[in-house]
Amino acid sequence: MLCTQGRCWVWLLLWLFSCGCGGKYDLNRVEGTVTLTDGTPGGPMLQMSFECDDPPLSAKAMTDASGHYGLGTLKKGDGAPAGHYRVGIVEGVVLDPRAEKPPHIHPKYARFETSGLEFTVEKGRNTFDIQLDPP
Repeated sequence: MLCTQGRCWVWLLLWLFSCGCGGKYDLNRVEGTVTLTDGTPGGPMLQMSFECDDPPLSAKAMTDASGHYGLGTLKKGDGAPAGHYRVGIVEGVVLDPRAEKPPHIHPKYARFETSGLEFTVEKGRNTFDIQLDPP
């Protein structure tokens, strides 16, 4: 018998985890590359935020050295639910405050309202390559 010696709770937990009840959203892969208008990579550590009104949530990504990113909602790179997103991008934090580096991207990208970046995530795999203006 399955529920002998008080082990029913173990089977219940195994069943709950196997049915995918931990996730609330149906996530879709979202990735791409960020470049500048001259074709060079946007740079490492560009912090990207995708904001959706329906469902109301935010997904995040950070670019690598080649400008590639993979969007994540619940964890790094797990994707995003289908929907229409506004995008904001800021440059990463400088670890050495003495190392002053000029900005690589225009400050308009820091705000959803001024970035001009909007994308619609659809079911399945999505690729959004983004080209940014310099400052």
